Amino acid sequence: MATEDTGNQAATGEQRATGKLRIDASAVNTTYCNFFTTRDSPEEVVLNLGLTQHWDPKQKELQVKMLQQVIMHPAAARRLKDTLVQLFERRDARAARGKPRSDG
Repeated sequence: MATEDTGNQAATGEQRATGKLRIDASAVNTTYCNFFTTRDSPEEVVLNLGLTQHWDPKQKELQVKMLQQVIMHPAAARRLKDTLVQLFERRDARAARGKPRSDG
């Protein structure tokens, strides 16, 4: 298990109070994805993640291999959205200053 500092809105109130989050990454599978679809219902938000097999603008059909489906409670999906907005704001600010990417 790894312990990481949490500085984003994705942490729960209890995690924010302690400043630490314990993450068990022993079963994580890493997959590169360059395609996604979404859908929602009142009870859940669904993200389907996949990989385009070949990208050729001349093709009439795009082939996508779906690799993962993530089902989230709407509140968790909103926290993910807020965290992604913050991430891209930081990236844009670094790019405007001409600084390279950092891991934090």
